[in-house]
Amino acid sequence: MMENKKVVILSIDFGNDYSGYSYAFITGRGDNVDIYTHDTWSGPCHPNLSSTLLTTAVTNTVSLDKNGRLVKFGYDAREDHDNAIFSKYKMVLFNTESREKTMVQADNCDQTASVETLFTETLKFFKQSSLESLDLEYKSNYSCNRVKIERADQVIWVITVPDTSDDDVSIVRAIHQIAINAGLCTIDTIKESLFITTASKAGSLECIFEKTYAYQLAPDQSFLVFNIGVDTADFTAYRQLEDERMEPIISRFGGTFGSNNCNQYFKRFMLDLLGGDEMTQEIIDGTDFITLLETFDNIIKKSMSDVNAKSRNIPFNPKVFDKNIDWILQRIKQYNSRTGSKIQYKRTGHLSIPLDTILSFFQPIFQTIVNTVKEHMEKYEAIKNPTYIFMIGSFCENHLLQEFVRKEFASTGATIAIPYRPLMCASMGACRLAITKNNH
Repeated sequence: MMENKKVVILSIDFGNDYSGYSYAFITGRGDNVDIYTHDTWSGPCHPNLSSTLLTTAVTNTVSLDKNGRLVKFGYDAREDHDNAIFSKYKMVLFNTESREKTMVQADNCDQTASVETLFTETLKFFKQSSLESLDLEYKSNYSCNRVKIERADQVIWVITVPDTSDDDVSIVRAIHQIAINAGLCTIDTIKESLFITTASKAGSLECIFEKTYAYQLAPDQSFLVFNIGVDTADFTAYRQLEDERMEPIISRFGGTFGSNNCNQYFKRFMLDLLGGDEMTQEIIDGTDFITLLETFDNIIKKSMSDVNAKSRNIPFNPKVFDKNIDWILQRIKQYNSRTGSKIQYKRTGHLSIPLDTILSFFQPIFQTIVNTVKEHMEKYEAIKNPTYIFMIGSFCENHLLQEFVRKEFASTGATIAIPYRPLMCASMGACRLAITKNNH
């Protein structure tokens, strides 16, 4: 075990669209420690809503001033049009050979920044945010934290990477340099201060602990991990070994069929509903519609457990788009007449969309997910009958997807294990992996 001044382990699950962190205090009680998550972030503020939505993860968006310094992060950065706004930059680091020279262009102007700068500023934000949060917890009368944490060198930092990256020397080297630049550690302390793991390995470990009551997998049992987020779906397969170790059975597979595909179907629906003309296209391409998509993501995609409901309601204020209620009522009337649908506009300022229409946004991507896994099951005997299928990632919070997977893979005999918080599972598991490493 390391003899050092580390008092907390803090893991950052760095996603392409959303990120979050978990932490655990180093107690000397072995691996049996409590893991906490920071799961309340200020989300998008829709004009129809009386308050800002709260989300369990924060959007990976940064705004930089003209000198390349961080101004804002998260949803605040999305609205910071006075500065350069950058998003979806994570995979640039993991997909490009000359990573340190790769430049990313801002979403709203011609300003560019290196992917190394964007990663560094992101980690600086999480360092500052997490240390401030831990300090507030220390000062709280209800806190279990009785250790004052003031400096980054009191922390063992854990960073998740895509499933093909943890053994890529160039990526590990790049992450090490970024962590040093962000002030998480120094070149002399990096071995004791930084731990890198894959999201699927971390998420599966947390699922095992949560769903099998500590760790009850037997040697030679196998399991699949469905890690499905906004942009991508990654599938990995593992075999359980002795001493709570696991090994990959086959190479990772997957593709770009995350929940963002549902957004594209929703956008097509809204374009058709609102008329499909040039003016409507301007509405769909505008920044206010991005907020509407956020509302769709939070209200519809993550709140589908009431399968008996005949419709779903989405806040929609035509005045935001310089239109009036008569305009939206006329468009709905024309759409219903043309398609036989039963879209309604409520006095509460909501679009009421029938469940069968909502399902049409999801079914294509659900089928792609299932077909991809079944094709690999047919190809590889070792994964045909897994003991478990673990579902992690933001899209796995969707109740309809959970039920679809249960139905389609019932014949395999696998237990479909869904953690309490699929989105936070990777950060919690990454924390747990680091606890184990620190104790041995």
